[in-house]
Amino acid sequence: MSCRDQFNTHIWDTDSVTDRRYPVVDEERGIVVAFGMYHQYIKASCANVVDVGTVCPPVNTAPYTLVMAEAFKVRAGRIEEVESIFTPLPNIRLRGVW
Repeated sequence: MSCRDQFNTHIWDTDSVTDRRYPVVDEERGIVVAFGMYHQYIKASCANVVDVGTVCPPVNTAPYTLVMAEAFKVRAGRIEEVESIFTPLPNIRLRGVW
């Protein structure tokens, strides 16, 4: 599935991304490096996924945060590859409201 197709399933409607930074954008090589905070299950514990129905974690999972760094390879204006490094933390809120 493409990125757009995946988002259109609404599987990530339970989550939120904050504090995004894009310190490296190399247009010539098609590389983007990003940092951010990915907050899982912060909006809801279950998602209503298109063509599947309600999807919930297997147990009552408390919201948590992934502090992440990602590198994206972009070709012809589309994300082709993603490499991620992340550390899970208890849910944290640095700023803003989700």
